[in-house]
Amino acid sequence: MGVQMKKNLWKFFLFSGMFLLAAGSVCVSCVSAPDAGSAKHDISVNAGKDLNGDIFTYSVFSNIKSVLLVDENDRSKKIELSAADWSYNQDTTRIVINRPVPFSTCIVSVRGEAAFPYSYVLNGIVNLKNMYVILNDRLAIDGYDYTFDSGTNRLTFRSDIDINDCKWYITYDVKGGGVALGDGYSGDKDYDRLSYFEAQHRKQYLDSWYDSQNSFWFFQDSPPEGRKPDLVKRAATPAELQAMKSYPVSVMKFRMKTSVKKLSRELGYKISCPSEITLTDYEAQYTKDWQTIDEYSANGKLVRTLYVYYAVTSGTSDDLPPSLELEILPLDAPPDADAPEKNMIISSDAVDLGVPVSRRRSWAIVSSNMDMESKPDVSSMTEWSWHTDSACYRLQSDSVYEAVCESFIRQFVK
Repeated sequence: MGVQMKKNLWKFFLFSGMFLLAAGSVCVSCVSAPDAGSAKHDISVNAGKDLNGDIFTYSVFSNIKSVLLVDENDRSKKIELSAADWSYNQDTTRIVINRPVPFSTCIVSVRGEAAFPYSYVLNGIVNLKNMYVILNDRLAIDGYDYTFDSGTNRLTFRSDIDINDCKWYITYDVKGGGVALGDGYSGDKDYDRLSYFEAQHRKQYLDSWYDSQNSFWFFQDSPPEGRKPDLVKRAATPAELQAMKSYPVSVMKFRMKTSVKKLSRELGYKISCPSEITLTDYEAQYTKDWQTIDEYSANGKLVRTLYVYYAVTSGTSDDLPPSLELEILPLDAPPDADAPEKNMIISSDAVDLGVPVSRRRSWAIVSSNMDMESKPDVSSMTEWSWHTDSACYRLQSDSVYEAVCESFIRQFVK
């Protein structure tokens, strides 16, 4: 399989689960324990719009007692709705607001009595094999801790499991992304524990997927010079299959708002990454959106790298990539496991962007829709790398965005 496909495989799992819970994105439903003195199965759910603009509680309510609209930008602003202002479908858990909403973005807070045993409708679920559930400190077992009805997409916990007395987490794929549901986890330590479970599940899932396939997409052996190479689907040799299954397992630890000083201390080497990058030539600004420490083992040694994701916060030109991914590595990092095959390198040179920067263009296999079964695309990717006295920096993007990326690097270096 191609280099970029490998990267997208682990990013696929990142976006389909852990990121959503940690970042508090849409599709996240956090269930909180009942207030003192309330009914045993009373819960409250905070829900937002999903990618289609629909609102689901995911938790199945047998009786809804109150619905609040909360301004996401100022949570002190709340509106309690009357029964005529909303409607609820218990089969899908979709809740519809039947009145104008005065907030640009809002959270719908629903309180009531949960159906028992506790049940969740996993709306829009695809790829059932990639769903997993965590209870407290272990992966939950399908058919023991819970049952899942694929006809109704309903997951039901065993009757003696009280979600108010345990930590729990459900994640699954939907078209174009993923959903994460859960409660009881907070802070870096808890999220790190989820990261270990996610890495364990991802390794097992990928190994199983590799074993279930008869063929994979590869570059043709001798691509025509100067032209985009073709792909061929064929059986992997034993060595190729072993290489796929031996790809380093990474544990992605979320450090959403951690300071650069604390990150440097945890990484073991000094880094620098500004919160904002302004590109005056494009009247655009990139703002640090989120960051993860990526841990993996190489030759028995633990390696820690940092991924910093910058998102466009101003500027609407089609010439701008919506986000940029910066990787920061230790100076003694092992050779890049994602390095392109030599015959897929288009060009390699050096440019002055405030410091000497290595630039390499290469062909890469890219899965644009995160569908592991569909034929991927082939794109020209450009990677820039430079270093300080304490760390290496690497930025990669589609080659069509080279001018923007080089402007970004110049400002970053400043």
